[in-house]
Amino acid sequence: MRSFIAMAGVLGLLMLFSAPAAAQDEAKEHYMQGVALFEAGNYKAALAEFLESYEAKPNWKLFHTIAVCYFNLNRFVDAKNALDSYLEQGGDEIPEDKKAEVEEMVTQISKLTASIKLEVNVDGATVWIDDEKVGITPLKKNLTLDSGVYQLEITAAGYVKYKRDLKLAGGDKKEYVIALESKDGGTGDTGDTGDTGDTGDTGDTGDTGDTGDTGKKPPKDKKPPKDKKPRTKEQKLATGLLAGTIASGAAGLGAWGGVVGAGLQVQQAKDEFDGCLGNSACEDHYKDEGESMKTITNVLIPVASVLTAAAVGMGVGFAIVKKKSKESPAEKAEDKPAAGFVTVTPIVTADFVLIGVGGTF
Repeated sequence: MRSFIAMAGVLGLLMLFSAPAAAQDEAKEHYMQGVALFEAGNYKAALAEFLESYEAKPNWKLFHTIAVCYFNLNRFVDAKNALDSYLEQGGDEIPEDKKAEVEEMVTQISKLTASIKLEVNVDGATVWIDDEKVGITPLKKNLTLDSGVYQLEITAAGYVKYKRDLKLAGGDKKEYVIALESKDGGTGDTGDTGDTGDTGDTGDTGDTGDTGDTGKKPPKDKKPPKDKKPRTKEQKLATGLLAGTIASGAAGLGAWGGVVGAGLQVQQAKDEFDGCLGNSACEDHYKDEGESMKTITNVLIPVASVLTAAAVGMGVGFAIVKKKSKESPAEKAEDKPAAGFVTVTPIVTADFVLIGVGGTF
């Protein structure tokens, strides 16, 4: 993206000089030096040369190249300002393809800059960004800044200096409402009426009510939140067993689905094998395919069996623990030790299953 913009910006200005001799020669010399520096990747030095070229002989076309330099130096606000000058001064003389290119650059820049709106309660205050004066309040338009962290300062005669950090990401649009504090302790709306806050002593007129303060009914006491009972060990264990049951069951179903699919593949290969009798190459192909499916099935069946057994075992365990967690302590004390149970994992051979599903070789 940047290389495309850069080359388009530089090559578009090779024929822009047509002014009287002295100014033209100086402008052209700076311009050609800028092109050499730009192609070498030294955008900072190239920018200085292009600015000198514009000063020697102003030409609106240079703003495009200057904007490209700013863009490559990550000075996106300056790039946007240069593009605005390019569009404003070029007007109808700008080719349509150049306008489209500029619009693309502006879209990219909008994602790399932030807009902030400042509302300050004092007119005539000076706004500083990183020790650089950016305006006097009220600001006529929003401030546009490259994404980053800045220090905002606002100063006004008779008011305490305001400071804060601004953390701005690309595309941010933020608004800050700031009240400067008068050095005599007030804030005020315009800087002159800040002392009127002393009239607050009239608050004693609230004696007309039963509560003696403002006549308002006292707020109702809020009911304290109910304490949540901590989860017991049985409840935690039941939750774990339920999750294990679901996970093992799902995995087991998937494994059994794989067994059935492989069995069907074996049946299909067997049918193809039977149709190839007499053709040794064809027979070998479908025999090999059938054996491969059998191998896969031999792996899947034990896995599916174990997962199924695990799901059943954990499901039974979940039911027992869940029931236990609901019993009272007295009931638990009366319980006799539960008889243990053994989960038997069925042992199934691949050939046995395949015979039932689709035959074997």
